[in-house]
Amino acid sequence: MSDKEEFLRAMRGVKRLKKDPKYAFKKKVRPKPINLIKDNIEIIKETLAANNSSGQLSEGVTFTRKKIKKLLLKRLTEGQLNVETSIDLHGLTQIKARHFLKETIKSCKQKGLLCVRVIHGKGIRSGMYGPVLKELTYQILSEMDEVLAFSTAKDFDGGSGAVYVLLNSVSIDRQ
Repeated sequence: MSDKEEFLRAMRGVKRLKKDPKYAFKKKVRPKPINLIKDNIEIIKETLAANNSSGQLSEGVTFTRKKIKKLLLKRLTEGQLNVETSIDLHGLTQIKARHFLKETIKSCKQKGLLCVRVIHGKGIRSGMYGPVLKELTYQILSEMDEVLAFSTAKDFDGGSGAVYVLLNSVSIDRQ
């Protein structure tokens, strides 16, 4: 007896289940790693309380405030912090990107998010002007009080076309 015949014999009497339309398009919810979020909050609270960092840039960090500890910078630059949302600037003009980025960062801080990823792109199609949105992103983020630090993302998160942004969101207690 062939495999196919054996399979058909084993499946004799089996009926296909009817699809219930109310479950057909159920949105999948990504689980939130609660312990990782708690760890992020504790590190930032500790960092802001200590305020003894030299404020120097570590390799890979594009911008940081003086009150950031080396441990937090290391976790940010190595992509070890939980990226809670992403902001994508692809296809926006400079004017729209400026407004969208500022408003979205402020909104993320108000929601209590600690680490977000901004995708600005690599600027490959920018021609002789270079990566326009990349430079604009760096400028805007470095001027915002809501931003404690930002660093080039790891390759799996966009590499040189994205940055991790650490927000000053410790006022939101999510423990």
